[in-house]
Amino acid sequence: FIVFAHGDRCGAREEYTTPYTFGSCQGHGSVPPSDFNKYGQYITDVVNHFVNRYGQSEVNTWYFEVWNEPTGTMWWGNNGATYFQIFDITKQRVKAIVPNAKVGGFYYNYLSTFLTHTPDFTADHFYPNVEVGDSPSDQQRMDAVTPLLQDGFASIKQQAGSAVEVINGEYHIDWGSSPYTERPFIGNWFVAAFIAQIKSGMDMELTYRGTCTSSGTGCRGMWRTDKTLLSAYYKKKMFVSLNPTGATRYYVQDSADVDVLGVTNPSNGKKYVTIVNKKDSSINPSIQLIGLTVTSLKNVETPSETINVNNGIVSIPLTNFQSKFFEVVSSGGGGSCIPAWSCTSWSVCSSSCVKTRTCSDQNSCGQSCGGASNCVTSQSCTGGSCPPAGGGSSSCPISFNQVVQYANAWVSCQTAP
Repeated sequence: FIVFAHGDRCGAREEYTTPYTFGSCQGHGSVPPSDFNKYGQYITDVVNHFVNRYGQSEVNTWYFEVWNEPTGTMWWGNNGATYFQIFDITKQRVKAIVPNAKVGGFYYNYLSTFLTHTPDFTADHFYPNVEVGDSPSDQQRMDAVTPLLQDGFASIKQQAGSAVEVINGEYHIDWGSSPYTERPFIGNWFVAAFIAQIKSGMDMELTYRGTCTSSGTGCRGMWRTDKTLLSAYYKKKMFVSLNPTGATRYYVQDSADVDVLGVTNPSNGKKYVTIVNKKDSSINPSIQLIGLTVTSLKNVETPSETINVNNGIVSIPLTNFQSKFFEVVSSGGGGSCIPAWSCTSWSVCSSSCVKTRTCSDQNSCGQSCGGASNCVTSQSCTGGSCPPAGGGSSSCPISFNQVVQYANAWVSCQTAP
């Protein structure tokens, strides 16, 4: 994911800007190009460099974002019309070299106008302190997740339509450095943020990544400068391993206290439930697991914790902002998933005396029929079944009396019993 970010920055070394000095340094150090021909050549040379280094087929899969936050004065010194001109030049230059690469931008303030320039994607960034005020409490950070990450991106996705991807290009609990200490809240906040983004229907999320001091402060990433990982990393890793790309979502619950997400993992066919406490207090919420045959939930991080489920209802104790991951244990035991097969009606008997139907698992366990009696998809025709109308073999094994009895029915197999 490449961002053509800020043009000519203050203090940039000359060899990095010459011969592409297409803007002057002012304000925060970034202004639009003053020479669009030089800017276009810069884009061409950079993309060609990527192709020479990584190969055409690889770069054809990349995303190229035009500028960073051009709707704000910090990184921008001009108007929307200039940005759209830059976007059009960038898109034309990139597509001329790697036509399948995706080119988009960060212009949600004027999304309807931006969409007329046919971007492949549109991006946005999210930091609670920017949205709800400086130095927000942890509760305020958590409270911002649903209306801004979930509902906000859902609105963008609705406006953009199915042809344009929606990407969260940056997000974290705060833009400043002070809250980035080693504490459980950060990992739990990310679990809530993941669930919100899945519910929003967005297509991709990119966490702002940086390093931290050895003491754990100043961390906008997942590790410190001494290369030790923060606990938030393990929460994110656990969530992604249980809820990977391609997982089938079967259950979602929203409330003021908790967020719940249930999925079927495509790699093993098992079902998992992720739950996060959105309150700065201990709670014991009652959760209804709809449409599942469940006897208990087994904690993936702490296997010794198993919680019984009674008639689809389970109470899960959660401390302040705590998140937990559970494997669904069905009546089959061992976390197995019990298929619920639903089949179409049988087809008309074929000329080879075989009729067929299609069966699907309503529980999305990821298993094949495997010969189960309630999901047989083909069988031989017997008794009065016959070849389809208009031709075919008449060699089905039926008796002479049956042939006489149903002679008139051979014209239309549909009427034969």
